[in-house]
Amino acid sequence: MGVAGDWQRTIAINKTGNVVPLYQYGNQNKLGQLNNREAFIVAGGEGDYCEIKFLNSSGKMQMANCTTNGQWLPVLDYDNNVAKATCMDYPYGTVNIDGNTYKTFIMRKTKNIYTPSGKLWKSVSAGHLVATDTPAVGDSHPDWKLIKYYQDASGNWVRVNGNYGFVDTGIENASGYSSIAFYGSW
Repeated sequence: MGVAGDWQRTIAINKTGNVVPLYQYGNQNKLGQLNNREAFIVAGGEGDYCEIKFLNSSGKMQMANCTTNGQWLPVLDYDNNVAKATCMDYPYGTVNIDGNTYKTFIMRKTKNIYTPSGKLWKSVSAGHLVATDTPAVGDSHPDWKLIKYYQDASGNWVRVNGNYGFVDTGIENASGYSSIAFYGSW
């Protein structure tokens, strides 16, 4: 499974206030768009090459170019090599566990938690929180967000699989701010 922790592999949010058109790499064939406050995956590559994965109008994840009409997408900030708005910029809240502060996200749907090797471990129920201190996502599953803790049915914080694991964000089925399973405050 692996961890993709650099800026090019994370869940980002379109916080431009605008609809952003998305194009096919190498030409100007429009593939779709990112609505305001919609989540997407920065799937990046090497150097200035970058792609994003987004949920298209047919409900399928699709790759798109990170430029439109030769300009970098306004949702990405290449001067600072970070996404302008990652999910970590808009958590649901924070929690202090054993002297460390983590950002929390609420699960709107019951979703699976996986081990670092990608094996199903447990699930986190709808209405419960997960906690993390990193923007990292899964290498082979960038739609899975790295988490350190989750809330069990009693509301207790449980360390995930020893050190960390991955929760399915549900972004492959719903990416809008009012419908995504893994949500913060964007």
